Amino acid sequence: MQELGDLQGIKPVCNEKFGVNDTDMTSQLNKCKAAGADTVVVWAQGTPLGQLERSMEKINYFPLTLMTWAADNQSFYEAAGKTLAEKPIFMRTVTEERTPVQQTLYDRIAAKMTSPSAFGFAAHSYDAVMLLALAIKQANSADGPKIREALENLQTPYDGMMKNYNKPFSKTEHEALRAQDYKWAHWKDGRLLPYSDDVIKSLTAADYKK
Repeated sequence: MQELGDLQGIKPVCNEKFGVNDTDMTSQLNKCKAAGADTVVVWAQGTPLGQLERSMEKINYFPLTLMTWAADNQSFYEAAGKTLAEKPIFMRTVTEERTPVQQTLYDRIAAKMTSPSAFGFAAHSYDAVMLLALAIKQANSADGPKIREALENLQTPYDGMMKNYNKPFSKTEHEALRAQDYKWAHWKDGRLLPYSDDVIKSLTAADYKK
C-alpha cells in the first residue's frame, strides 16, 4: 500500500501494522488519531478487520475507513457486528443489486454457498473458466503456451457474469477487470449494497490510476 501511495505522491501521517490474530488495535489507532489522520486505508483479512472496527469503538475514533475486499466476508460482519460493520466502505465487482444474468447464476448456486457474499468469487470463477474454454478452442490445444497466446489475443467476445469481455487480455495486460468494473460497496442491514457519496460521484476515469 505504501509503495502505491509513493507512486501517487501520497504520504501518510501514520503507518501502523497489526497481526492477523490481534484483537486490540487501540495502540496503533491512537497513534493515527494523534497524528490527525481523517482517513484510514487498511489491508487485512475479514476477522482482523472486524477487530479493528471494535478497537475504533473503544477509543471513539471513526475516520473514513477504506478497507480491502475482505470486508465483504461474513467473517468481517460477524467479528464487527451489524452497527460497526456498516461504517467502512470498500470495492468489489458485484453487490446484491445483481444483473439478471448474475441473478440467474446466483439462484442456481445459492444453496451451495455458506454466505451470499461468496457469490462474487463464483461469478469470477465462472467467467474465468468460460474465457479459458474459448482460449482452448481457439488454440485447438490444451498446451499451456498456446493457451496463453490465445488468451492474449482472444478473438471471440464473451458476454459474461461481470462484463462483456472483448479482447480482455494482451501480452502486457493480464487483468480482465478494469477500474470501471469495480463498485464502491458497504454493508447495510446485513446486505452488501452499492455505496455512493458526493466524492465518489465526482470521480472520473482519470482518477482511477493504475
